[in-house]
Amino acid sequence: MAQLENEVTKAREAKALKSSILNKFFADRDETLWEAFQNTKIGDTEMLAQIHTQLKSLNALKSELRTIEETGLMAQVALDKEG
Repeated sequence: MAQLENEVTKAREAKALKSSILNKFFADRDETLWEAFQNTKIGDTEMLAQIHTQLKSLNALKSELRTIEETGLMAQVALDKEG
């Protein structure tokens, strides 16, 4: 039960963090990286690789936060069934 409550708490914290700070950061960063990608010459493989790495990192962070939120939702359902 404590583990489920912990997952619910983590999900709430992740959602609050996204709402207050990260959603704007994600949108701004996505836009900046795609603009950089569009403006980078095809031969500039170093810059393209850097942009690719940053996009992958950004997407990994988004995915992790989504996983935390979804796990919290499932934990809340389990708690509701128990209680």
